[in-house]
Amino acid sequence: MENIQENTLKYIKSLFDSKTGRAKYYSLSEDFFLKNLGLKYSILEVSEVFFELIKSEVERVSENIEITYELGVLRTTLKKKGKSTIEKIENIIFKEFEVWKSLNELKACKNVDLIKKTNIKLKEEVEELKEEIKRLERLQNLNYIYMYIKFCFSQEGKKLSLELDGFSKESTPIKEALKLKKAKKEQLKGNEYELKKLETEIEKLESLYVRDEYKENLNYFYTVEDLINKILIYRTTESEDKEIFYRGQSDSSWFLKSGLSRSEKFTEYEDELFLDILTLKPNEFSKNKTVYEKLITMQHFGIPTRLLDLTKNPLIGLYFACDHNHDKDGALYIFKEDRKKILNFTSPKLSCFEKLVISPADEIEEICKGCKEIEEELENEKKEEKCNKEHRFIEKSYFIKGVANNERINSQSGNFIFSGVDKNNKNKAIEKLDHLVKEIFIIDSKIKKDVLKKLKELNIHSGTVYPDLSNMALYLKSEIENRQIDKKPKEKDDNFFEIFKDEIKKLKEILEEDEGVKKVISNNTCEDFLKAEIVEKTFNRKLILLKKDKSSFHKSIFSENKKDELFKKIAKDIFEINK
Repeated sequence: MENIQENTLKYIKSLFDSKTGRAKYYSLSEDFFLKNLGLKYSILEVSEVFFELIKSEVERVSENIEITYELGVLRTTLKKKGKSTIEKIENIIFKEFEVWKSLNELKACKNVDLIKKTNIKLKEEVEELKEEIKRLERLQNLNYIYMYIKFCFSQEGKKLSLELDGFSKESTPIKEALKLKKAKKEQLKGNEYELKKLETEIEKLESLYVRDEYKENLNYFYTVEDLINKILIYRTTESEDKEIFYRGQSDSSWFLKSGLSRSEKFTEYEDELFLDILTLKPNEFSKNKTVYEKLITMQHFGIPTRLLDLTKNPLIGLYFACDHNHDKDGALYIFKEDRKKILNFTSPKLSCFEKLVISPADEIEEICKGCKEIEEELENEKKEEKCNKEHRFIEKSYFIKGVANNERINSQSGNFIFSGVDKNNKNKAIEKLDHLVKEIFIIDSKIKKDVLKKLKELNIHSGTVYPDLSNMALYLKSEIENRQIDKKPKEKDDNFFEIFKDEIKKLKEILEEDEGVKKVISNNTCEDFLKAEIVEKTFNRKLILLKKDKSSFHKSIFSENKKDELFKKIAKDIFEINK
């Protein structure tokens, strides 16, 4: 199992550090891993030609696995059976891992080797085979990881470790939250319902592992009440010297990046992008006097710029953290900056950034040469703030006050971070701005909709956040549609099971008669999660029969997204019948 654990942790880390973002934390729970890794078990459908190749390769790698081919699907069984429950489960995971290892080796084969193994000669067929192997390898990789993680959180696998390097439980804010919640338990004695809720929150917080670099500023919230209270308290910490800004992102793993820094091409042709849009749509910028004001308008219309949107209103930030990606945790980023360092549209330093925007990439080095415009302002500044070869303004990122040149900026209390030039690559904007963050509030995905309901009570919704007429119209339209949905009885769901009750009954009977299902149901030592996996695997194979018949039942299952619900209903009936 060591190789399986090592490969699983390697895969998880690769997902936790992707091109678009990186996980700041994880929860040691089955729900977190399955939800955030997008894991599920898939049957391997292959053509007969590919089957022979895969069969010979798997049997070469492992003598203990037998492969058969049924209705276009690979079926794998173990020749050697385990005696105890844990041995049986470990053997099944091992089997899935060995099949993946075989496919992984096939994926690494050169074209010449594949031709020898299959006698395929046409180049197109070889390429088709390679793509098919890649597809199967990806699916099987997820299959064994899915089975392993399910096992880790089962009763038998609780001793296995899913702890990742670079993460720990040493988060200061979470420790403080736990201390307060544990103290609150004494107050709730006698109130079983509230006490149970509190104990669940404590259990969830105790299962969190935070990436080391965020352990001093990452907070996690499982309730709307705690979240709103913390925001209100934090808002009072603004002082005469410090100003607070907020930014909400609906996926907590996303990097803090300006639109321009998301692609090197955008930065390389930044000046062209700026001038082209002014040429094509001059009327949209007629009221803008400066380059900065034009950038704000471009940002408003979704053009990649060096600006990253911030707000002075924490509830607006919270709205953006919860409005999309309801299956992902959201994040509210909080920034605290010295008021004296914040630029505004009259700041001489801003002229440096404006030159940066309109200069071709190969002329960026010339921007600071002979700059006389801000010498007077620099006379009394600290050494590290002076603009010279070691410390140049264009190689930093600054907070800039917004200019309310459109209704949206005004309603969102809009301000910005201006992303400077990457010191190591002049063709790139500074990529990550996480170092500017003071606090991070993580919003659990399960409370996002409740947060939006609370914000709506406070008049924060899409109609007020995007107050132009077209967005207000969309908001009002969605309100009416949602109202109609609430009133309308759920006929469609009921109709599916009523219309196809005979087909469902027949499918259930076919499953009950399957030898594999019979064995697993009658096995009292087999873990429940494993029983469900085996029954579902058989269920998926039987659906292929319906596909071949081109039945309306099969079409409806997938057109109405009923597959998972149908399986749960049938599996529940089968388990109860056989108890």
